Amino acid sequence: MYCHQGQGSSDRSQCKTDGSFWFEIGFSSMAFTERDLGTTYRWKVRTGRFSPDIFMLGDTQKIVVTGDATSGWAVEIWAKPALKAYKNGCFTSTACDDTSVADSVQYAISGYMRTLGIGVARNSWPSVETEALRDSLRGTFISTNGMTQQWTFAADTFNVSAFGPHFLTDGKTVGPGFVRVFLPEAYIVKQRGYSSVSEVTAENVAVTVRGQKVVPVIVAKDGGLLVDTGVTHFSAPNPTVKVLPGPLLSGATSNSSVAPQLSGIASTTPVRTGEGDARGVTGSTAAKGAATPSLRRGSSIALTSIYRSKSRETIRWTSRGQCIVKGSRVVALKKPGNCVVTASAKRGNRLVVVTRKTLKVV
Repeated sequence: MYCHQGQGSSDRSQCKTDGSFWFEIGFSSMAFTERDLGTTYRWKVRTGRFSPDIFMLGDTQKIVVTGDATSGWAVEIWAKPALKAYKNGCFTSTACDDTSVADSVQYAISGYMRTLGIGVARNSWPSVETEALRDSLRGTFISTNGMTQQWTFAADTFNVSAFGPHFLTDGKTVGPGFVRVFLPEAYIVKQRGYSSVSEVTAENVAVTVRGQKVVPVIVAKDGGLLVDTGVTHFSAPNPTVKVLPGPLLSGATSNSSVAPQLSGIASTTPVRTGEGDARGVTGSTAAKGAATPSLRRGSSIALTSIYRSKSRETIRWTSRGQCIVKGSRVVALKKPGNCVVTASAKRGNRLVVVTRKTLKVV
């Protein structure tokens, strides 16, 4: 680790624990080669009074933070070397556009660590409003091999800037790039209102690349959720990642105002009493134009009563509002409100909504 004050010169003798300093971290003395790309290296750093909160560190696989403010902190890191391309002056999208060519390349495990401040004025250094939010974010990492990299966090959104020359040194080969964001389970559960990371699907995560919405690849991992933004090269992608509010979050009945909307897509398969297992559904919805079906609080119905998959069709079920998907059923929560259930099918590398149904929890 190597300590820096803001964007200025390093001064390790005066490092502060309030978040105003940032730390280079990685294997700086090892000469990696292309043969090492598949090898995961594991090491442990004792950071003492510095809380290891947010990392931006190469091809990171896993991070485990232990300790406390009294006895001191430590972080254990699993990471792979990544190809990093360099170009003099590649610090902005205009200086490093899709015609830029690298001056050199290197295989490295390198990045930095930041301690989050509490209630610090905007534009001073990374900060959040409360200790609870800071504690739940501890162990977050952004995995990227960009030459120039930075992030901001506001309104529960990570905004990532990752720049690098578009072509490798031959001027023809597009340099590989990636941006993945790992969010700890404590943040998913305590701050975003989910019962576990396994409840979060791609539809619950809003991701943009170059300002356009994309469907991310998400993986529930030990200790949290990894979101792959789909970036494959650097031409100023600047992705954003936000986990949308979950069903357990206060005020979840109004989630429809923040959840992604797909224009022109509506439910095509109504819930019918007696189809599959529809215990708990009140009223008949077989008639065309019938009112929104109701589901008693605490009851459940089979997902097949909402949509039956076709042969060889893989369905991903998601829900928002006053219900959750558990196994092969959708379960109403204990509060009244709307429940929206969505079935999405995989089409190539994309998820396409095949039906969306609204139930009223009463």
